[in-house]
Amino acid sequence: MRGKWTFLPLLLCLALLAGCTGTPGAAGTDAPAPAATETAGPVLPTAEPAPALSDREPPLTDYEQSRPAPEFLTAEQQDLYRRASRVYTHLFGGMTNEVEYSDTFPLGTCPNGPAETFQDGEYTYVYSRGRYRNWADFEALVSGVFTEAFFDGKNDAGGGYPIFREKDGRLCFLDLGRGTGDCRNFHFPDTFELLYQSEDEISFYVVGSYSLMYPREGESTAERDARVAAGYEYQSRFPIRMVRTEDGWRFDQFYDTSADALGYQVRSYFDGRAMITVLGLDIMGRPLDTLPGDLQDTLRPAGEEHLLETRPSMASPWVITTYTAPGLEVETLRLDWEHPGDWQSGLIDGRKLYDSFMEYAEEQGGPDREYVCGLRLTDDTYATVPSLRVGDTPERAAELGYPEADDDGNITAMAMLNWGTFYVEDGVITEIYLSDGWRSWGNLVW
Repeated sequence: MRGKWTFLPLLLCLALLAGCTGTPGAAGTDAPAPAATETAGPVLPTAEPAPALSDREPPLTDYEQSRPAPEFLTAEQQDLYRRASRVYTHLFGGMTNEVEYSDTFPLGTCPNGPAETFQDGEYTYVYSRGRYRNWADFEALVSGVFTEAFFDGKNDAGGGYPIFREKDGRLCFLDLGRGTGDCRNFHFPDTFELLYQSEDEISFYVVGSYSLMYPREGESTAERDARVAAGYEYQSRFPIRMVRTEDGWRFDQFYDTSADALGYQVRSYFDGRAMITVLGLDIMGRPLDTLPGDLQDTLRPAGEEHLLETRPSMASPWVITTYTAPGLEVETLRLDWEHPGDWQSGLIDGRKLYDSFMEYAEEQGGPDREYVCGLRLTDDTYATVPSLRVGDTPERAAELGYPEADDDGNITAMAMLNWGTFYVEDGVITEIYLSDGWRSWGNLVW
């Protein structure tokens, strides 16, 4: 759901704190300093003293303090959500140089002039001169709102290079930009849908409203303004997850309805993804041992383990285990690493395949680790997104945007490598089955 990061022209990139005025800092010169090598490092300028930081960074503007936040969160959690949103949009929104937080500098104190850079391979990193120019301050900012795993996953420019990194005790970054879409209709503030809540985890959706913001053919600007003010054309849901850590609540998954809107033509992708791949519990594709503790406590093994059925010409290296809980059946998949001879038969290079599977499995937490690959809803305890439940009618499913039922009354919907089937009897949905194709296709995709 994120756009492709693109390097901006260097001369444009170095205008890091656009809009700031006042006396240039000690780093200001009439021409950029030559880039130094990774081994030697640049001759660092004398940096101005960093701003005094509070215990609750980053500071919020009046607008950000008034932004909608989920009502089902506590006041402290709402504050964390708003601060995480500000950090996320500054780091992973349209321009990475927003990390400079130039809007927090008092008038006349913002550093001007070209920034210092250094070269690492083909990548040019810029030394930060902003609010979090010291790496320790930046690290505290990020770890105060996000988990380490989430930040590390987002902080990737490709090729093993991070977007934000430390050097000489300073924050350095790649000056990048990406498309964020221009279809967010801000006449309609974000709304929220609670998916799951326990003492250790809260999952919910942030819902954004979207319209074609450019005038349509034959539409005047005034008519466009009236159209977008009167209503939106579609909505998209983005999953967010909070987890309790030793240091308090942190976000382990985060999106922004504006920064992550890729464009007007993505409606079918987002709607399909939300309808098919995400349950209220948001457990599709997750390791079984990372599910919420209270859900794990209710799961009970059901029946015997069996091999995943795959192509007839190739035996399966994947074991399916089924668990049940009230209103829910969970299927997991793990590697059948103890019986490689059973599924290497007939393969030209079966041992090499086995070794590659084992290597990957070790990276994912071990070959015995189970991943959720299928979910079956058997009553109305849980719902898909947006809110389809067992017991609903096909007409209700159509209202929620699902495809129409076939001649037998069943509904099948597909999106990406994920799919769902909804079974209908006597005009009522009696069962909903969802599958995570990345895992459930077994040895075809892993």
